[in-house]
Formats: sequence, structure tokens, C-alpha cells
Amino acid sequence: LSKEAYQGAFAIGDDFIFLSDKTDLMALRRRDGSVAWQATLAVEPNNSCERCLRAIGQQVAVLEKDSTVEVFDAQSGKPAWSTRLKQNPYGGLTVAGDRLVVLEEGEGKDPTFMNFLDPATGKVALQIEPKCPAAHPGFDAERPDSSSSMLFSDDGTSMVILFGFFAHCAQSWDLRSGTKLWE
Repeated sequence: LSKEAYQGAFAIGDDFIFLSDKTDLMALRRRDGSVAWQATLAVEPNNSCERCLRAIGQQVAVLEKDSTVEVFDAQSGKPAWSTRLKQNPYGGLTVAGDRLVVLEEGEGKDPTFMNFLDPATGKVALQIEPKCPAAHPGFDAERPDSSSSMLFSDDGTSMVILFGFFAHCAQSWDLRSGTKLWE
């Protein structure tokens, strides 16, 4: 490892400990610490970002400084897919059960979608559009952003989200059906 490796990201999976060292991504076997595989990232993650590297199912996902999410097969290190987000999510990547959560913010009054991605394919498994009614006449409906607080059940089937500057919304969502339960 380089002398700056302490600034990298790391995650623990079932069989491996994953870590980044600048643009190197490696998997160490949990049983003995030996290197299982090594891959090269296009761009390094942000320094000391706790949730920029996430083990999820049979994949490992990396959020890079340029807002790209690169996903690799956890067993082999082979690239699975990548996507570039419109903006870098505050705090890193979010995981809900067996899905990766990506907030796609629109421009101006455009909707904000919360996409729940299949980590193996990168395809949207569920898309919801949380929004809070306008707090006052003449105001726009409020939508979550990358700093909104989200709490997921352990199995990823339900979520509570807190957001809104003026309206101060709390919502509960069923993530199996994509329906809002209460606000």
C-alpha cells in the first residue's frame, strides 16, 4: 500500500475486505489478508469518504471524485457496470437491502427521482418520486436532495425520509411496491 492508503475507502463483504488506495481497488481475503484481486479505478474516491466503497451482494461499488459509480464483481474484480451521476451524493453511496440507492436530481422544477438499482446490472429496479407539498402559496413543492436523511429497514423493503427546507416533510415508503405510506 502507498503511504496515503489511510485516506482510502474500505468495506467488508462476506469473503473479502475491499480497499482503495488512490486509483487501486483491491480485495483482501478475510481469512488471511492475502490479495484476492486488484483492479484500477478510472478516478480515486474522495479522501476519507466512509461510504464511497460499499459491498453489496456479490458486487462492490465505488463512488469516485468525478461522481462516477463503478461496480465490480466481488469475487473476481471484473468490471460489471458504471454510471456517471449528475452530482456527487453527499456522504457517499446509500444501500437499501440488496439495492444501491441513487438520487437523480432534476434541474429547476424538474422532478427528483430516487432510483433503486440492481447492483449486478445497474438497471433501475424501482423508481420513486418523493416530494412534499409547497409550504406556502407561491412556493414550489420540495424534493429531497443528497443531504436528506434516509432510514431503511434492514431488508430494504421500507424507508423513512426527512427533507424539505420550508415544508419539513417526513415520509414513509413501501419499497416493494413503491407506494408512499404516510406523510
